Amino acid sequence: MSNEPVRSGGSRRRECLGHLLTAFVTARVDQHRLAEVSEALAGIAEVVEVFGLSGETDLLVRVVAADADDLYRIAGQILAIPGIERTTTALAMRELVPHRLTPLLLRRAEGR
Repeated sequence: MSNEPVRSGGSRRRECLGHLLTAFVTARVDQHRLAEVSEALAGIAEVVEVFGLSGETDLLVRVVAADADDLYRIAGQILAIPGIERTTTALAMRELVPHRLTPLLLRRAEGR
């Protein structure tokens, strides 16, 4: 088994598609409309992942954007979805630990 990390390659693919920025949008959602909100988010091409969270924030939405104006447009689209009550957007400045599975695979292979 190789020690090379298993990565998504997302950063390179995103940049090749002209989307240089990654941002994380947290959202509070009317729980009665969660399915509707999820479907609407899936309809936005720049939304690349959505996670349901516990705690004060309901959703973590990972988006990609071409530039700041594009990010503003995308954040506005998300905020306009019926059932979204509030959003906060944080721009990813740098990827410090890329998506990886190798450490988990190695641990599993070792029987831990």
